[in-house]
Amino acid sequence: MKKGLGVGVIVAVGVFSVVGAVTTAGAAQPLRMEMTRQSGGGGDGGGVVTKRSLVRYCDMLGYDADQRATATTIHEGYVAQHQEARKAFGQAVRDMQRSSEDTGDHGVFMERMPALERELTKKTAAAERQFFDDLHAVASGADQENAWPRVERARRIEVGLRRGSLSGESVDLADVVADLALPPEPGAALTTPLEEYQTELDRQIQARDKSAAEAPEWTPGQPLDLEAIRAASATARDGGMKVKELNERHAKRIEGLLPADRQAEFREGVRKRAFPRVYKQPGVSRETDAALAMGDLTPAQRAEIEEIRGQYVREAALANDAWAAAIEEAEKSGQSGAFSAGGGRVTLAMGDEPKTLVDSRTTRRELDERTRERLLRSLTDAQRQKLPKDMGGGGVGEAAAGVSSELIIRSGG
Repeated sequence: MKKGLGVGVIVAVGVFSVVGAVTTAGAAQPLRMEMTRQSGGGGDGGGVVTKRSLVRYCDMLGYDADQRATATTIHEGYVAQHQEARKAFGQAVRDMQRSSEDTGDHGVFMERMPALERELTKKTAAAERQFFDDLHAVASGADQENAWPRVERARRIEVGLRRGSLSGESVDLADVVADLALPPEPGAALTTPLEEYQTELDRQIQARDKSAAEAPEWTPGQPLDLEAIRAASATARDGGMKVKELNERHAKRIEGLLPADRQAEFREGVRKRAFPRVYKQPGVSRETDAALAMGDLTPAQRAEIEEIRGQYVREAALANDAWAAAIEEAEKSGQSGAFSAGGGRVTLAMGDEPKTLVDSRTTRRELDERTRERLLRSLTDAQRQKLPKDMGGGGVGEAAAGVSSELIIRSGG
């Protein structure tokens, strides 16, 4: 039976909300969707090539000091082009914001955003192509030329992993190993396993993205085609699970080849990358660190804040692990998925959010709130004013690069 959908649209700066009712032949279920735009990325939404990636590419190519200096200059020019394109895009978004506020016509976002995003992608893609052409031109000798395909593969993996939506789907185990900064001998034992891993990962990402590109697509602003949305989500989830499973399999192999005293560090690095939202440093932790760095604390204050921090670290470790486990359990249900649409990323969830996931997230939030209240009580008014003023907000420029859009379709009678 064809679905009926009544939709009301509310558009704010960079945020698109749709609330309506979905009616099916059987029992109606809430359908939750969240869209994140990936504007301002690389040629295909991969994001700017970072300085860290440049260093990695130079290492792969075996560039000497002079070549690295040239590569750094090339990269600086590329970053300047990228920033200029994003600056122009951000200004256009601000202009749309003013226009919508002045006229009350919020449809301006839906009308103009796609063209702006296409122009931004065109500019950043051209800048990226020129960067890699120039970086390649620095290579000399057969060894460096033969190593160039590894750079191309590294970039494909880097871009492809950013499209992941499942826990563990966006992890690059080679990057985790690089962070360990292993001595030459233990590091050499991983050369072949990591090469095999990256070759297989590259293949799997390309297969995943090919399947996703062939799936039915929904364009924001068009009538919701729920069957197409479900099909696209299922296809993306299936491909994502294969990448996730590949990472899990190779992580066990790599861990077994590491020195015993570095294995826990490797596991922690993988876990933090698998659940970045869970394990990133929270604002309350940064505030506590900032408080302890103050030079005017009394001994009693310092002791109290140290105790606050210690208790938070212990309780947050348990809360974070529970939250991560709830995320993974929710993913196994097959009730959620993500797919590309309209230059952005759409996350889809059928039915109500699992109670364990809601509860675990609430537990962490309430822990953060309690801890911050304790911290503020331990400080004087003057000391509170010294705490960082913005613990993670974003301005218009940041919103332009990654616009969050929430679409909620609830069952209705």
